[in-house]
Amino acid sequence: MKTKLYIISPCRAEDIWRKRRATFVLPQMSLAILAALTPDRFEVKVTDELVDDIDFAFPADLVAISTNSSNAGRAYEVSARSETKGQR
Repeated sequence: MKTKLYIISPCRAEDIWRKRRATFVLPQMSLAILAALTPDRFEVKVTDELVDDIDFAFPADLVAISTNSSNAGRAYEVSARSETKGQR
């Protein structure tokens, strides 16, 4: 059975409105690169919160959060919520 890895790029609440508009949003390439370089022993799911909602119901064994300093507050929220579910 493969370890489930969830790679998340959170965004600030004030930026989420962008995904609700009919505009083109280009996801970060770093997420795709991380997923592509992850060994085959992992099942990988990727979410850029600027494009899609975070699936907190996903049964991840390991959560990786990629962020920049302007989104750090949201990253801490996502981390805390993941930890309460017993995810690493």
